[in-house]
Amino acid sequence: MFEEIKCVNTEEGLSRLGGNMTLYKKLLGSFKDSAYLKDIDAQMKNGDAAAAAVAAHTFKGVTGNLSLARLNAITVELEKQLKEGKLPLDYLPVLQVAFDATVEEIAQL
Repeated sequence: MFEEIKCVNTEEGLSRLGGNMTLYKKLLGSFKDSAYLKDIDAQMKNGDAAAAAVAAHTFKGVTGNLSLARLNAITVELEKQLKEGKLPLDYLPVLQVAFDATVEEIAQL
């Protein structure tokens, strides 16, 4: 469902940072070592949809600001469901696969 969305939209990300590739790579490098997914995973597995929605919202903002399009699209949908009180655990592996693909693409920049 989300595979057709590009992982990293480099052109958009660079435009957000005034074309500063050094800064963009630094921010992307920090992102790949982040604990956002662990936070979402833990809150969802604890059954806390509200806390998971907050974690997903934060992750959505980060992925949007860095133009990580696939992760952002998945997280938008995840946050929507969490805010409705649902705990769509089937999103966790989808999110992990997209995260791994994104990190792989970041490594090639």
